[in-house]
Order: sequence, then C-alpha cells, then structure tokens
Amino acid sequence: MSSTISRKPANDYLTAGQLCELDDLVTMMVIDSYLGFQTHKMNINFRPVRRYASKWKKIIEKFEQNKDYENCFNDLTANEWYENYINAKNQHQIESFKSHIFK
Repeated sequence: MSSTISRKPANDYLTAGQLCELDDLVTMMVIDSYLGFQTHKMNINFRPVRRYASKWKKIIEKFEQNKDYENCFNDLTANEWYENYINAKNQHQIESFKSHIFK
C-alpha cells in the first residue's frame, strides 16, 4: 500500500447512528417538506417536526431558483427547533449537519 494515500482524520467519520440521525433530519427538512408527505426514515421512532414544513418548502423552492447554499441553510435553520437541536450538539456535529444538508 502506498504511503501517499491520505486518510480523513478519525473525527471526520460518522457512526451509523449519527448518519441515520442526520439523514432522517435532512430528509424531513428538504425532501418531505418539498413532497408534502413523510418518506421512510432509518429510525423507526423518528418524530417529524411538521410545523415548519410549509416554510421549508418555500425555502427549497427559492433555492431551486438561486442555488445559494449558504442562504438556503441559514433560512432552513432560522427557527426554534434548530436552535434547540444544536444546543445539545458539539461543533463537529453541527458542521456534519450542515454538510449533510448541502449533499
């Protein structure tokens, strides 16, 4: 094996549970709000936040026009639910959430 192969630092990786959580949340915010119904989630106990769905849908529709990722992320997360969510997360988890939305 070549010594020139680079590897990500261990703290850049997500556990399966963390990936499932991020995927379920982002799918709720982006896909479900846009489609208007709840899609399959990895966590069988997932509880969606529905009160922002119409707002999130408008934000995604705006994004389709302007393709401004940062503005879209800021708009999607400008609510009490996100503030409560990040209070229990460290910086790496917050950055992982943002990165997952961009995907």
